[in-house]
Amino acid sequence: MDDPEAAQALVGAAADWLRARGLKRMIGPLNFSTNEESGLLVEGFDTEPAVMMTHARPWFGSLLEGAGLSKEMDLFAYRLDLRAVPEQVGRLAAKAYESGRIRVRPVDTKRLQEEMELLTEIFNDAWSQNWGFVPFHRVEVDAMVSELKPFFRSGYGRFAEIDGRPAAVMIGLPDINGLIQPFRGKLLPLNWLKLVMRLQREDFRGARIPLLGIRREFQHTPLASSVLAALVKEFVGEAQTKKLEWVEFSWVLETNKAMNALGRLASGAPVKTFRIYSMALSAAA
Repeated sequence: MDDPEAAQALVGAAADWLRARGLKRMIGPLNFSTNEESGLLVEGFDTEPAVMMTHARPWFGSLLEGAGLSKEMDLFAYRLDLRAVPEQVGRLAAKAYESGRIRVRPVDTKRLQEEMELLTEIFNDAWSQNWGFVPFHRVEVDAMVSELKPFFRSGYGRFAEIDGRPAAVMIGLPDINGLIQPFRGKLLPLNWLKLVMRLQREDFRGARIPLLGIRREFQHTPLASSVLAALVKEFVGEAQTKKLEWVEFSWVLETNKAMNALGRLASGAPVKTFRIYSMALSAAA
């Protein structure tokens, strides 16, 4: 509810709990790490949330700020309309292939466990200097493979090789939210069957790209932006054959200049902004 008194009481109780355990600072909203759902939606309430992205009421942000929290970091979501893909993306991608050093291949779902381990290796290198980075653990990889198997499709993932070495990765997820939205949170009595049928028919309207990155050694080279554009271009082509309407790139740290430049090139201004808040915890009286 839009109730400042209740919000202050809730945040105060959380702060007291943390203080009692010797913690000096609270940050959120976050799940267990930034590898999972993160941030409070503060802009973009008129666009439905993509798979594994949060949603919120418009007044939540002001309630948190009124309770003493302030902005720590913003995360952006870019949404590309597949009916109007900018030509610049194709031109930038073409530069990667012109070098003769780049090869892009799909994820091999028959070797999904091995492919996810390769993804983890690239991820833990590519994102290691980012704010809030927490490396993927083997247990998380196993859980991810188990969770993705029912609806992950080979066309939704790509690796890019530079001189024969896997150097960059892109993973997309079909937007299952669009399939289950009409169910209004209920699988019984027959919505579970409708879901199975829709998954089999791949009745997706959109997709989300939660992972797109390149190894650190290549990040500041002339190839970096064109390799990432090649991954996006390949996936956009795949999405268009599946008659998807949109692809969302989310989320992107506000401090990640290269990814924000690519997002703006592909789709314009961010369609959503998610905010992570923080507050210093003074010592208990």
